[in-house]
Amino acid sequence: MEMPNYDGLVDNWKVKLIVQRATRHGFKAHEIPDALQEVVLVLLEFKYEPDQANGATERTTLTSVIDNCLKNMKRSAARY
Repeated sequence: MEMPNYDGLVDNWKVKLIVQRATRHGFKAHEIPDALQEVVLVLLEFKYEPDQANGATERTTLTSVIDNCLKNMKRSAARY
């Protein structure tokens, strides 16, 4: 699968993390670009603050944010 280029908006490692987490949550290959687009919008609003992270790294915090977003997407899809 070719990775979309969010150059300047989101770091490459974050895009790879989203794809990895989406795959783990059961998103099919054709669903991942839509999930990626939606999660990137959430990440653009998210600001990592180490003081409030209680020792969690940025990657750990982002994984939680991404997982919550993907779970909400799955729940919404199941409702309709």
